Amino acid sequence: MKYHRPGTLLIHYNGAYHSDYYDGINWYLKKQNPSLKIVTISTVSQKNIHQLDKEHIGKADFIICVDEDMTNTY
Repeated sequence: MKYHRPGTLLIHYNGAYHSDYYDGINWYLKKQNPSLKIVTISTVSQKNIHQLDKEHIGKADFIICVDEDMTNTY
């Protein structure tokens, strides 16, 4: 909230743990300012990248689905 200016776009990058299912950082931001418009993006890894697995539905506004064989960097 320190860097948010009304009428401007603020982009905040974080790991999925901090925003999946609109928890974590989103919860704190909405608690401080319920009128904020927040959009989330998350990445999931699964075998079939053409249809999102049910377990990932609702995880974020936009979900990037990558093949489970893709190299992880964590």
